[in-house]
Amino acid sequence: MKAAKSLEGDEKTGAEIVGKALEAPLRSIAENAGLKDAAIVNKVREKEAGIGFDAVRIQFCFGAGQSDKKGF
Repeated sequence: MKAAKSLEGDEKTGAEIVGKALEAPLRSIAENAGLKDAAIVNKVREKEAGIGFDAVRIQFCFGAGQSDKKGF
């Protein structure tokens, strides 16, 4: 939650809440795929913007179904 680091008070708290809410679907997808959700979330955080995780193929991807085979 890079944005939250530069904020203070209620704004920081709000940004942290939104960040956790945005992570929740990814955590559920990883957990349902039998993977460690924290590890997947951290990997996605490390990637550039627009990179997601394909739980069916167990790989990171960008755009609509384009894969990054070296991602995981």
